[in-house]
Amino acid sequence: MKKEKKQDIYDDGRTIVNMNVEGMPWYNPNRTDRKKKNDPDRPRFRERLAMIFGGYRAILPFVLVTILAFALTAVIIYLWLH
Repeated sequence: MKKEKKQDIYDDGRTIVNMNVEGMPWYNPNRTDRKKKNDPDRPRFRERLAMIFGGYRAILPFVLVTILAFALTAVIIYLWLH
């Protein structure tokens, strides 16, 4: 009995990374990859803004804890040396 090949359900045929790299046999220096303005997968302005602010909100607690740790260390050093 032959095993059936599984179809890759995640491959939809889109290229994620530009593979036109200098030094590769298929390199074409005149090729330009222009994005379509009506690309349905491209996030809109408000969606991009929401992603950026979501990233800031996710990293904010770590930044505040780091600043607080440095401030606490500075206060302890100040009290110890005076």
